[in-house]
Amino acid sequence: NGIFGILSLLSYFTVMVFTDYAAWDRLCGKRTAVFPTLGRAAMMTVPVACLITVLFVTSYIGSIFFIVPGVIISIGWAVIGPSFLHEAETSIFGAFGRSWRLGRGYRGWVWLSQIIMNVVVFLFMGLLIGVISVLETTGLGGSRSVSVSSVSAMTELLLALTLIYLLAALYASYTTALYAHLRNLHQDDPKEMIADVFD
Repeated sequence: NGIFGILSLLSYFTVMVFTDYAAWDRLCGKRTAVFPTLGRAAMMTVPVACLITVLFVTSYIGSIFFIVPGVIISIGWAVIGPSFLHEAETSIFGAFGRSWRLGRGYRGWVWLSQIIMNVVVFLFMGLLIGVISVLETTGLGGSRSVSVSSVSAMTELLLALTLIYLLAALYASYTTALYAHLRNLHQDDPKEMIADVFD
């Protein structure tokens, strides 16, 4: 179970990184080469997982202390993943400072977008819990034969994984779009051609 949990978590982050690369290619007007991009995503999974873990832990700790520090951290470090993935000169530690600088002057806007995204996340989770509950209460949760129970359990697992991976892809797309928009607002790198999808 422990190994399966670790592999599931790593695959979740791999989906996020792959989606980030694909979304960035789309914003730059480029086609995504699936297998090379998947290889890059696999290589960058562990560093990005470390970044997101640090973000989650520090935000959680900050939220314990009157909530405000946790909100400030989550806003300031909202685009650490894309900052690390799409800027060759930005190190894994430098991504925190880079994200903080990109959000400067637009933190209220970033916070509003995070609130909207969190509502979407809760709706996704509610959908997942609701579907699994329906499957269990309709007698597909194992009240019949062992074979039916096994099929039902596999169906629930596949459904849960599908929704979780869709959620990962959705959140990664949001973060990449936010990062691209903040770069455009700062006119940070005029050489970088980013498709103007925000009009």
